[in-house]
Amino acid sequence: MDERLFKLQNGLKYVLKLFHEYCEKQNLKYYLAYGSLLGAIRHHDIIPWDDDMDIYMFRDEYNKLRDLWKKESPKELYLQSFDDVRDVYFTYAKIRLNGTTYNENTTKNRNMHKGIFIDLFILDYLPNNLNERAVLYKKMNRINKMTYYKGTYETTKKIKFIFTKLYSYSYLRKKRDLYISKIKDRAYVGYIGSFSNFLRNVFKVEAFKECMLFDFGKYQFYIPNGYEEILKKLYDNYMELPPVEKRINPHVVDIDFGNYDKLFESNK
Repeated sequence: MDERLFKLQNGLKYVLKLFHEYCEKQNLKYYLAYGSLLGAIRHHDIIPWDDDMDIYMFRDEYNKLRDLWKKESPKELYLQSFDDVRDVYFTYAKIRLNGTTYNENTTKNRNMHKGIFIDLFILDYLPNNLNERAVLYKKMNRINKMTYYKGTYETTKKIKFIFTKLYSYSYLRKKRDLYISKIKDRAYVGYIGSFSNFLRNVFKVEAFKECMLFDFGKYQFYIPNGYEEILKKLYDNYMELPPVEKRINPHVVDIDFGNYDKLFESNK
């Protein structure tokens, strides 16, 4: 493993450690998600070649987080979300580390907080009926794409960007909240901010009934009790390692660890 990736992984785990401590203090629930959940189960740590970390929160917990964060937040962290920050092009949230820089292709030319981050994906309840679920996805997909196109005008075709200027971020948020508020079923949950693979992001709510602390390197973070169902849905044979040529870390363009450089050199 190269030195930069080693330090970045230590930095990502440090961000989650701080966020975990905040959630414990505020009695908030989160769960490791996607590749981070896979890393916990298969490697008991971050995936050796991974360069990001993901967590889930239910929307009601996320809304509590936003309210509490405005009153009291960890001084080292910054909450960046579509709900509170103008011109954020993603419909999930990021917990960023102040005093650092983590540039991706989509952020390198943008005037926004670019610190090292973990992604926070929000879980919403979904209709039990598959057709209703598909209709909801199509509606949400339009909102997600318009948000993305508004925020990535440097790389978006001009006609798409001009079209999205007709809709404000406030309007898009209200439409999203309206669609979500109409869902009364409580059997399924999922992240509906994805452009693709929506069906993979649908899970039985029982899979998230309990939080369990699980070893993750030198730390312990929360995973959902139904991690097997979730990982099988997302990755099928999840304990099987991918081919060597697919063990890549594609996200980072450039990175600056700031005053954390020495801290992240060590894994003690």
